[in-house]
Amino acid sequence: KVRHPSVSEKMSMDFRIMKRVAKMADSAPGLKWLNLGQSMAQFGHTMSVQTRLDIEAQHLLIFNRNFCGRKEYSFPKVICYDESVLVETFEDGSLISSFVPNWESSRKSGKGTEQDQLSPEVAHFVVSSGQEMYLKMLMQDNLMHADLHPGNILLCTSSYDESDPRSVPRIVLVDAGMVANLTDYESKVFIGLLQSLGKADHKRAVEYMLQFSQNQVCEGEKKLALERDMESLFERCCGGYGTGVLVGDVFRGAMTLARKHKVRIDIGFATLMMNLLCLDGMAVALHPSYNLLDGARPMLEAYRTAERSGIFKGFILKVFVPLSQRIK
Repeated sequence: KVRHPSVSEKMSMDFRIMKRVAKMADSAPGLKWLNLGQSMAQFGHTMSVQTRLDIEAQHLLIFNRNFCGRKEYSFPKVICYDESVLVETFEDGSLISSFVPNWESSRKSGKGTEQDQLSPEVAHFVVSSGQEMYLKMLMQDNLMHADLHPGNILLCTSSYDESDPRSVPRIVLVDAGMVANLTDYESKVFIGLLQSLGKADHKRAVEYMLQFSQNQVCEGEKKLALERDMESLFERCCGGYGTGVLVGDVFRGAMTLARKHKVRIDIGFATLMMNLLCLDGMAVALHPSYNLLDGARPMLEAYRTAERSGIFKGFILKVFVPLSQRIK
């Protein structure tokens, strides 16, 4: 990767303009709840980091260390770098985005060949592995790849033999320029929200959602109205574990309610939600019978057990990440 000349200066100018517009919006009574000034500052920092290729190299080094010893997951290795140049290993594989439209069109038409779609076994591996990487970054590492769309996920099958039960493909995540450095608070709140979906507890879901910003304005009657609407949403599409909950539908519904009731969402939580929606879209396209919420249940339950018993959560998750894959 080579940074384009003057890109930092141009981006800085763009954000100075946008920050002024956000400041004007913050002074308007009808838009003040959006907290655009703070959101723009957070977004500006995230984007400006992308112009520093030495920082992306550090992200890759950390990701490789965090996933060391897991042969089914990997990241490109760093060869050398400075602020404007990054040299990393070449990873041979196919982008998951190349399979998503083919799978979708083949599924709808009832046609298609083995060349233009993944086998059910490989599709299951891709979806479950993507989910496990997401949960590990959320629960254990507190460092989240912030751009988990199918165009940043490679499937490597060069050494995969379907006839050998011990053989597995490999998932490679690329483009580590955007990451979310999560606080323990952010991780705990978002995990709590996922657990509330599993328990079909709309009131706890509201409580966790209102913790998406330290400067929340949804209070009093607004909060009660949000609880009523969330109850209706859960009655329609969130019956808990084992009921076929479509996580994407629940989150899109919840975000609609957040806009309606003026719930503020900080950028860290927005990143977690967007990544989860990307995984949901990939699961629906590649392996419709796979349920993300049920697939996450072993790790979510393990996390809750660790929280209640005081057991070191890192130990619990090191046991349950590989175990959950074998279960699924």
